[in-house]
Amino acid sequence: MRKKPLLKPSGHAVYDKSCRKFIAFLGVEADRDIAEITHEHLNRFRNEQLKAVAARTVNHDLKHLGMLFRDAKEEGYVIDNPNEFVKRAKIASSASARRPFTIAELKSLLDVATPEWQSLIKFGLYTGQRLADLASLTWSNVDLKRGEIRKRRRLVCPTWGEGF
Repeated sequence: MRKKPLLKPSGHAVYDKSCRKFIAFLGVEADRDIAEITHEHLNRFRNEQLKAVAARTVNHDLKHLGMLFRDAKEEGYVIDNPNEFVKRAKIASSASARRPFTIAELKSLLDVATPEWQSLIKFGLYTGQRLADLASLTWSNVDLKRGEIRKRRRLVCPTWGEGF
């Protein structure tokens, strides 16, 4: 991938994951030339993925595949981008799409989780923090004397020249 040097490793991993999902979906057809991939392949991929994952995840995968095909078009590997007119999945309202775990579900998770995961699950339950935020905590975030956990988020804004 020619954009790999331009991406953070975590960003590249996301694009790579989307591509691997699509290749797995294609199965034996994955050995075809990229120019033989059609709009219909991507529609079928979208529909299959919607059976297993959230619409937002499917749309992210389609976005990443669109970038792949856009690059392939720029490089002359394909004439048309088959992802260009693939309709994105409709995203359900957040009220109906997400709900908290029930006590029974939490108990089931804790029963099969390793001690480390049990700690993260309980920490998330009691603090309301996201897993990624909890996993990135260090002792410098913890103030035992005050009974506080401080997590700062860094906001990075681009600048547009000196006068901005």
